[in-house]
Amino acid sequence: MSLGLDSLLASPTARARTEALMGENATSSVSWHTEVPNEVIISSNQSQEKFIRSLILQSGLNLPALAVISTALLLGFSGAYLAHFALSIYFLPIVFGLCGMIPFAYLNKLAEKRADEFLADYPSVLLATASSMKAGHTVHLAFERAVMLLPPASLARKEIEILLHKITVGVAKEIAISEFARSIRLPELDLFRSAFLLVSEHGGRFVPTLQRLSMVSRDRSILIGSAKVSTSSMRMTANFLLAVTPLLILMVSLRSADYWELILHHPTANLLASLGATIIIANYVLLRKLSAFKP
Repeated sequence: MSLGLDSLLASPTARARTEALMGENATSSVSWHTEVPNEVIISSNQSQEKFIRSLILQSGLNLPALAVISTALLLGFSGAYLAHFALSIYFLPIVFGLCGMIPFAYLNKLAEKRADEFLADYPSVLLATASSMKAGHTVHLAFERAVMLLPPASLARKEIEILLHKITVGVAKEIAISEFARSIRLPELDLFRSAFLLVSEHGGRFVPTLQRLSMVSRDRSILIGSAKVSTSSMRMTANFLLAVTPLLILMVSLRSADYWELILHHPTANLLASLGATIIIANYVLLRKLSAFKP
């Protein structure tokens, strides 16, 4: 029986079928391996574009994503070109990356500033809304009364008015609530949207939820303030390192006549100077990043 099976497998027909099957599997395997990286690249590009658009939206600016990317590339290449006159060629990619991060750091700073402005009035608005609802007003009217005394430039007032306007003109309440304050970078806003959607769809007591959300936002604001005070020494150290280094270099250069010629033209001296500048800048960025604590 086994001899018959071996002879059957060894026949030319069986061998041809086996090779055909193996060829199809190999072809499918190769095509599968060549398609997956393309999908991964497309997904990665889409996620990066989504991140940039979200950052622009949170910053409050009306810019296309292509303009931000073009500015980052322009600054990166310009910084690397200027740096090649003084630094070793091995450190030019670092300069390119640091200069290219400038537009994103600026947008991130604007987003944090807008979030702080919104957070300054947000807990008070929630408490005022809860008080009005206890007095018998509807949610819509309670929000209107809560933002009435806020200045027109208040971000909290603008976002509440946009939400109420959408509901008034007939936009679906689920859509209007889900789009509330999307340009503000605050994690507790997700809790507000979820709670508001649950109350609008299934009913329930909204007043205790608003009071708890107000307490969470106020405690988070206090914690952020305490963190800024606690990390002030780190920021002072970082600023001191960045300010003192040029002064030390200037003092040494005044005592040595050939200091700049040695730094710029001697390969070893240029490499060590580039390495020292990179370490100082990296420590500065790291200290600033660690001191920007946000709970």
